[in-house]
Amino acid sequence: VIVSNFGSLSEVMADAAVYIKDPFDIKEIAGWIYLLFTDNEIHKILKEKGKERAKNFNWENCAKKTLEELKGIVKIN
Repeated sequence: VIVSNFGSLSEVMADAAVYIKDPFDIKEIAGWIYLLFTDNEIHKILKEKGKERAKNFNWENCAKKTLEELKGIVKIN
């Protein structure tokens, strides 16, 4: 995954992505796209990190965290 380092994507992706400084820099984006398609080692590393990172996101965890937040706002038994 290629993402900008602006916004919340860095929290979601952690070390499982390539970060670009300027999301409007077409040359930088194209360079990374080329590198990710041609460098099998980088591709493999990011693919594995992405799979590991994805394990942190599931509906059960989402429900638990949502309930925790709601308990802080509203009295829930």
